[in-house]
Amino acid sequence: MTSTSRYFILPACLICLGIFPALASAASCRHTSGGNYAVATGHRNIPRDAGTTTIVIPKIRTEVGGYHMSCPGDKHQDRDAYITFSVSEAPVPGYTDVYPTNIKGLGVKYHFAGNSGLACDIPFDQTIPNSSYTITCHILHDTTLSWSWGTSVEFVKTGLIQAGELKSMPAVTMSYRLNNQEGTWSLPAMYTGALSGTLALAACVTRDVQDGSSTARGVALQLLGNDDKPFPLGTLRRFDDHRPDIAYSYGIPLKARYYRIGGVSGGTANTSMIFTIQYL
Repeated sequence: MTSTSRYFILPACLICLGIFPALASAASCRHTSGGNYAVATGHRNIPRDAGTTTIVIPKIRTEVGGYHMSCPGDKHQDRDAYITFSVSEAPVPGYTDVYPTNIKGLGVKYHFAGNSGLACDIPFDQTIPNSSYTITCHILHDTTLSWSWGTSVEFVKTGLIQAGELKSMPAVTMSYRLNNQEGTWSLPAMYTGALSGTLALAACVTRDVQDGSSTARGVALQLLGNDDKPFPLGTLRRFDDHRPDIAYSYGIPLKARYYRIGGVSGGTANTSMIFTIQYL
C-alpha cells in the first residue's frame, strides 16, 4: 500500500502575516482654499525724507479667510508634515527678509500667522528669512490635521526710492514633504508675484524763503555752515538733524551774512538760492 503525505502551509503563512504590524500607508496633504494672492496697494504717497528701513506702506492683509490645507494621518502611527514657504528671489542686500519689487528702493516683507491647527508650531507674525521657511506640522494617527494661516505684506524703503507704477514682487510658492516618505509635493502659491498700484513722492517744502529783486550794489550774501565757515556751493553735504517734533522735517544748520564786494550803494539786498536735496 502506497502512503501519501500531504503538507498544509497556508495556515502557517497566515500566522506569519499576523505577527507583523501594519505597514504605513502613503499619506498626502491637500490645499482646500485660499492662495494665489495678488497685492493691490492703490495710490500711495511716500515721504521723501523717510529713512532707509522705514515701513512706507503698512501691512496689507490679503484675505480674511486665509490659506487652508488638510493632511490625513496614517491609520496606525503619527506623522510629520514639513510645509515650506519659498520666495522666488534673494533678499535685498543688507536684509534677510525684505525682497525687491520692480520699484527701485522699495522692498516687500511677507508676514503670516496661524489661524487654526495647533499642531503646527508657527510663530506669530512670522517672516520668510533668506528665501525659505519651513514649518513642522505633527499629524496624530487616525486623524486629519486641518490648518490655516493668514497673510499680509508691508513695504520698506531700502534705498533711494523712485516714484512709478507698482507691477511686480517675488512670488511665494508652497510645497510639503512627509517623514518616512520620499518626495516633495507642490501646493498652490501663496503669492503669485502680481502687484498693482502707484507710488508718488510727497513734495518737499522749504518754509519762509522769499525771492525778490535787489537794488543795492557792492554787497552780496555769504552762506556759512554751523561752524561759521563759508559753505561751499555745488558741494554735497550730509545732514542728520531730523526734527521728530515736526512731521517730515530736518534742520539744516546754515547761516547767512552780507559780504562787501565793492563800493556800496543803498537799496534792497535780497537773494535766493536753490537746494538740491538727495534722500537716502
